[in-house]
Amino acid sequence: AWFSIDASTAALTPAGTVPAFAANPSFLAVTHAATYLYAVSESASRVGAYAIGPATGALTFLNDVATGRRGPAPPDVHPADHRGARR
Repeated sequence: AWFSIDASTAALTPAGTVPAFAANPSFLAVTHAATYLYAVSESASRVGAYAIGPATGALTFLNDVATGRRGPAPPDVHPADHRGARR
């Protein structure tokens, strides 16, 4: 879920929700251009990808994949910051 903040009262108002691929992600990473967010779930051994809306910051779930390992797996974002970037 995400919330709007009233600047004068600091009150939070629910603004929307986004489906989670797994509960309680352990690590988050945002691309340098703030266009994608990656969330890692250690308990599920999966990483989920979300697009970040440029106008609102709203998250759109794209997909999730297995990390291929158990335990901590902090994500790293390539500096080229776009799909198809070569490492």
